[in-house]
Amino acid sequence: MKASTEFLNKLSVDLLDAKDKAAIAAAWVIACEQAIINAIGTAGDEGTQTDKTDQFKVTVVTGYNYSLDTEQVHLLKNNSACPPALFDSVFKEKRSLDLKTFRALQGTNPEKFDLIVRAVTAKPKKTAVKVTALEI
Repeated sequence: MKASTEFLNKLSVDLLDAKDKAAIAAAWVIACEQAIINAIGTAGDEGTQTDKTDQFKVTVVTGYNYSLDTEQVHLLKNNSACPPALFDSVFKEKRSLDLKTFRALQGTNPEKFDLIVRAVTAKPKKTAVKVTALEI
């Protein structure tokens, strides 16, 4: 069922308006969070600082997001100064799907695809909607 032009125009205006309001709200959230951080402080580089009022428990958590340099990890794994037990205790093996190869395998080698697909779970993504205003 195709929507009328007027109805689709209205929905598009509503969506763009909602996105504008969401951007304003996101900026306000950041400003409020920063004001709370300024008010109660942090626990240093990593940790939790908590304060209570008669209505709220407010917690500020600081920390880092860590990532690995895969080339350096590979070099370290092959470095005799790093025992395998130490390496294995610090670094976890992480597998990821090469989607391009996976999809290609489906068309080129169905038998191998059937073998591989057992280890893959697919969940539908949220359907995306993009509205761009046209210059009239």
